Amino acid sequence: PMDAITPYLTGKTHVIWDWNGTLLNDVELCLGIMQRTVARYGLREISREEHRAKFQMPIAQYYESLGFDLEKIPFERLNQEFILEYQSRLTECRLFEGAEDFLSQLKDQGKEMAVLSAANQLHLEELLNQFRIDRFFNAIFGLPDTQARCKIDRGRQLLTTWNAPKESTILIGDMDHDYHVAQALGIDILLLGDGHQSYERLIVEHPNCLQNRSNTDPTPR
Repeated sequence: PMDAITPYLTGKTHVIWDWNGTLLNDVELCLGIMQRTVARYGLREISREEHRAKFQMPIAQYYESLGFDLEKIPFERLNQEFILEYQSRLTECRLFEGAEDFLSQLKDQGKEMAVLSAANQLHLEELLNQFRIDRFFNAIFGLPDTQARCKIDRGRQLLTTWNAPKESTILIGDMDHDYHVAQALGIDILLLGDGHQSYERLIVEHPNCLQNRSNTDPTPR
């Protein structure tokens, strides 16, 4: 089911993976938590389509798009409530189908791989270990807190640490923020339209976008 990604990796020696919504299929878990959150604060119900249309980084802007007044209800409080439920229920999530096998194939082909995520660094390392895929990665770069802010600076640190040639490096992610990160780093991007943001939203950002990673006829550009 991940085979549609393969053509985009031609000539690439270094592959940077996003985590949430790219390798970890946590879309339904996040949606469920947000549906309970808006109900708890008396806001309008949110659908799966609306979640994928509005979800964005930094996450505080996502809350504002759902009608939260962050001056009255601090983002720190909302974020802490989300993190507590998310971490307690994370065992309900699975990797996207075929992800582990695909990572193994790429490792066998000699690809250097890393994870670049807005998730907390320690939590990210624990999860990759828990899902038994940490062995595939040469570097794991998360953020020092749980605020889910911009990944660009960490991406720059990753490229420096990794000494990766930009022309043969690609970032694979599921959000417009991943495209902005790739732009800032001067590397190629592949967007996956079956994660936290819709294909319709992502294809506007860049033509290297898969509607579904199980597609059999991708046309990389």
